[in-house]
Amino acid sequence: MKLFSKIAVCLAILLAAGCASNPAQNTDSSVESALIVTKNYQGLIKLYRKQLKQKDSADTRIKLAQAYLNYGDPNSAIFTIKPVNKTEPSVASLVVQANAQLDVNKTMSALSSAISADHIDPNNGEVENLLGVIYATDSNYAKARHYFNLAREHFYDDVKVTNNLVVLDILQSKYQQAVDRIMPMYKNNQADKQMMANLVIAVAKSKNLQLLESILEPKYSDRAIAQLYLTLQTTEAVTALPLHHSKPASASQVNKKPSKLAKSHHKKGKK
Repeated sequence: MKLFSKIAVCLAILLAAGCASNPAQNTDSSVESALIVTKNYQGLIKLYRKQLKQKDSADTRIKLAQAYLNYGDPNSAIFTIKPVNKTEPSVASLVVQANAQLDVNKTMSALSSAISADHIDPNNGEVENLLGVIYATDSNYAKARHYFNLAREHFYDDVKVTNNLVVLDILQSKYQQAVDRIMPMYKNNQADKQMMANLVIAVAKSKNLQLLESILEPKYSDRAIAQLYLTLQTTEAVTALPLHHSKPASASQVNKKPSKLAKSHHKKGKK
């Protein structure tokens, strides 16, 4: 009888261990991690769609919408995330929706989604950065600068926020201010490719050939640097590279003509 009891206990432990570790779940998790690391968005889309067929959940819909967005299909992202934001909106679901709406040039809708996210979490740096991008897209530079500074205050990615402020400086012809803003990061090897490109534009437009040479040598010849300098000097329609948000904005989004968004009266107290 004692032997039977021991066997029963061991069997119960084994069954419990089996329940705690679901092979299918572990496999999906491993596959998901590998797909994320390799940025295989098409694979992630297939994986999340399969999971949603088995069980619909807000978390998986958010993941699928983000995968669609990263894959370059914002319309599918909007379609996927819409039911979540109708019933149980969160900062994550609203941010995905706002980014997707911004990608299809629905600026007013993107602003509405971002404001809703801001109401849920008023000190969220990612949301504040996104609001800055939306206002900058509409040429409302004062509000854009305000929200970028708030994002920085709340410790959002320093490189992204700094680059966004640099973009505003360049768009407002504040070239030396843009250079001064980037140089500390450049000297500390923190500037990414996008920031480096904006640094080149700002330095050339501030008419500092010597600094431009020190940045581009020895990668480029003196002749190539001189040609670039003259081109940037004589071309008035030189614009900064896109703003940083959750998904890189297209160049067309940065210099759109002012729209109805300029009339928006959404305010957030300065700190």
